[in-house]
Amino acid sequence: MLMVVQAFVMLSDVPADGYCVELGHREEEHERGQILATAQRVRFSFSVLAGVVQSLFTNGPTTNAPDCDISFEECWKWGFTIGEYYGFMFCIVAVLFIPICYLKEIDPNEFPTHTPAEFFDKLWDTLKNLTTMYILVYVVGSCILTATINNAGVYLQYYIMELTNFQVP
Repeated sequence: MLMVVQAFVMLSDVPADGYCVELGHREEEHERGQILATAQRVRFSFSVLAGVVQSLFTNGPTTNAPDCDISFEECWKWGFTIGEYYGFMFCIVAVLFIPICYLKEIDPNEFPTHTPAEFFDKLWDTLKNLTTMYILVYVVGSCILTATINNAGVYLQYYIMELTNFQVP
C-alpha cells in the first residue's frame, strides 16, 4: 500500500513542479520564484504536520513493543494504530481537498505547446551539461546512501535500542 501511495506521490509531485516552473515564467521579474517557493512551503509544512501527528498519535501500545511501560518517556496509554493513523491523515487530506474543487484552473491555451522532438532536443541538451551529471550523481548517490542508512537506522532504533515513536524523531 505504501509503495502505491509513493507512486502516486511521484506521479503528482513531478508534474506539479513542472507546472510551477511554467507558471513561474509568467511571474514578474521581481517576483519570480514565489509560486514555486509557496508550493514548497506548503509541501514541507504538511510533511512537518505529518511528522508531528505521527510522533504524537502513534506512541501507544498498538505501535510499540507489547511490554512497553506506560509513561511519558516510553509509551502512552493512547495512540492510533497504523490503520487509524492513515485514516486520520486521509481525513486531513480530504478536508483540504474541498477548496481545490472550487479553485479555477489557468486556461491551458495560454501555455505554449511543445512537440516531442523539441522535448527530446532540450532533454539531450540538458543531459550533455556537466552540472546535470553532478546533480544525477548526487541524487542517485544520496538516495542509495539514505536508503541504506534508513534501513539500518530503523533496525537499530526499533529493535536494538527499542525506542518508541516519540523518542525516534
